[in-house]
Amino acid sequence: MIKKLMSLFGGSKNAADPIATGTKLCNAGKHSKAVEILRPVAESGNAEAQYWMGVTLNRACATFDPDFADVPDDEDIKWFEMAAKQGHTKACVNLGAILFSRDKARSLAEHNGVGEIKWLCSQDSVQAFEWYHIAALAGEITAIMHVGSAYWTGRGVGKNVEEARRWLQKAAQLGSEDAKRGLEQLEREGNGQV
Repeated sequence: MIKKLMSLFGGSKNAADPIATGTKLCNAGKHSKAVEILRPVAESGNAEAQYWMGVTLNRACATFDPDFADVPDDEDIKWFEMAAKQGHTKACVNLGAILFSRDKARSLAEHNGVGEIKWLCSQDSVQAFEWYHIAALAGEITAIMHVGSAYWTGRGVGKNVEEARRWLQKAAQLGSEDAKRGLEQLEREGNGQV
């Protein structure tokens, strides 16, 4: 097996590390090979491998990789959730993004094209906020910004402009340009009272 892995990357010293190899294959768009290498490590309970299984499956489905046509839509969520439950903060962020996206799609589908979009506050939004909040408490900058945004819009949590400001300020202090723009917009809109 190691010889096979080494041949994939010309004898690279990382070839014996299935997570590094799976990551490279995923990033190269070789999803089937990545899953083949990552799955045994992920199934053994390795959070990093579980995270990369989620990433690989998400990318394979997003790019309509024909090898993944029969994969259930939520298979990536399953792997991200396993990693997140072990404290993998990037998996928490990805779960938040996926769940908010599902909720956003439903909200847009119900929008009649007139006036403001009314965001649904479904279980997906609540769970998305919870995953973002876990990662934010662990210092994940993207999650910190999304927690602030959720408080601002009321998606997945009650709308709270002061909490939004606090979280966005924290993300901005850590260097998030999105958070800086969000704070500017919050102030322009009259402290978020839109």
